[in-house]
This record gives sequence, C-alpha cells and structure tokens, in this order.
Amino acid sequence: MRSSMLRKLVPAAVLVTLLVAPATTYAQQTPPLGEIARKEQERRKALKAPAAKVLTNQDLPRAAAPSPAPAVADATPQPAVEKA
Repeated sequence: MRSSMLRKLVPAAVLVTLLVAPATTYAQQTPPLGEIARKEQERRKALKAPAAKVLTNQDLPRAAAPSPAPAVADATPQPAVEKA
C-alpha cells in the first residue's frame, strides 16, 4: 500500500516542482510595479525639464524677393524631319 502511494506521490511532486520553479524565477526577474512607476515618473520629469524654444515668423530672417519663374518652352510638338 505504501509503495503504490509513493508511486502516485512522486510524479505529482515532480510535476508541481516543474510548474512552480519557473514561476518563482519569473517573479524574481520582474521589478515591482511601484518601481516601474517611479522610474517612469522620473523619466517624464526629465523630458519636461529642458523646454524647447518656440520659433515664430518674427524669429526667422527675411527672405529675398522670389525670382520670376523660368520661361516655359512651347509645348506644341515639332514636325519630324525626314532623312533623304
């Protein structure tokens, strides 16, 4: 009777160990949510610190007057010249 009980208990214990071991390893590797939130808050504060300069039209130099558009060649097709 004891032998049959051990035969059922040992595989069950091995199965539980195989299922629980990766879960505990995973739990040790992931940082707590509070730590992640703190790091994100610090990251966002660092982004806000250096305010970017806003450029307006008054900040830009005046451009010279635009040059006139180049003349467009006549778009009518020229007759083909035949070689003799």
